[in-house]
Amino acid sequence: MLVRELIAGLDVGEEGVAAACVTASRDGLTVTHGGYEPVPEGAGEAEVARVIRHLWRRGRMPSRLVCTALGGGAVLLQNFRYEGLTEEQVRSAVRLEAEEALQIPSSELVLDCHIAGRNGGGHSGEGCEGIFAAAPRAAVDQYRRRLELAGVVPVVLDAAPLALANLWLWLARNRSTDEVVFVVDIGRRQAHIAQISREGRAAARTVVFGAADGEAISDYLAENIASQQEYAEARFGMPAARRLLLTGVRSEDERLRAGLARELAVAVEEWIPLGDPQIRCEGRARALVSDAGLARRMSVCLGLALRGLEDGDH
Repeated sequence: MLVRELIAGLDVGEEGVAAACVTASRDGLTVTHGGYEPVPEGAGEAEVARVIRHLWRRGRMPSRLVCTALGGGAVLLQNFRYEGLTEEQVRSAVRLEAEEALQIPSSELVLDCHIAGRNGGGHSGEGCEGIFAAAPRAAVDQYRRRLELAGVVPVVLDAAPLALANLWLWLARNRSTDEVVFVVDIGRRQAHIAQISREGRAAARTVVFGAADGEAISDYLAENIASQQEYAEARFGMPAARRLLLTGVRSEDERLRAGLARELAVAVEEWIPLGDPQIRCEGRARALVSDAGLARRMSVCLGLALRGLEDGDH
């Protein structure tokens, strides 16, 4: 009998560390273990490692294997569209694009791509589109060593905006809708942005805005969201999004939500996935539901935790 190891989702941010383990059923997701711990301002690697170890003990996390994501905009996310190439040729073309964009040779890159759509049967002459994620191998190795110092083992590396997209798609899987939405996780100094269609097409990026006031952040975020939407519509024919779902540390800021709604002319809503009726928490993880401040910090982590499920579960 094959015994499958449990994989936890782990989101390491500047403000804090979130972790969760989930199981899935036809009724939804169950968070079996989870928690959040703040990280002191200006904390170094040793302090962050201490916070992770404390979270693992306090949450009684059942596995040290994790799916996680690089932070701080270290991952390049870029959409692609090719005509007349086989899948093998597409992957070669993507690698060349990543090398050119990052100005890093192939041997120093960590790269993966997701092919979201094909028009044809897998032969040359068809068109395909998708999104790739690329990061300098040195940044990935440094992050891996940082986590191993904390006693956890990264076995899957994701991108935070794509983790958000996967979570929204999982929760929307039984809904009869063809809408396109923006999902944005906004922290103190960065935001993860994903534009998602119901059939799984996505455009995504992480933007870093540093220490800025609410109005400046609203302007900068609106500019990036608008440019991403224009790009996706012009290059891939993705319909315009009419809803923006805001989660994360700053999502409770009503002035920020009002500013985005005004500048983008879309409906802006706060989105706290832990409040979705398809997600329930058990054991010590129930404390996450009763505290909105904690719940809004768990969104990326839950998307990462989905990668710990078997393929047939999500």
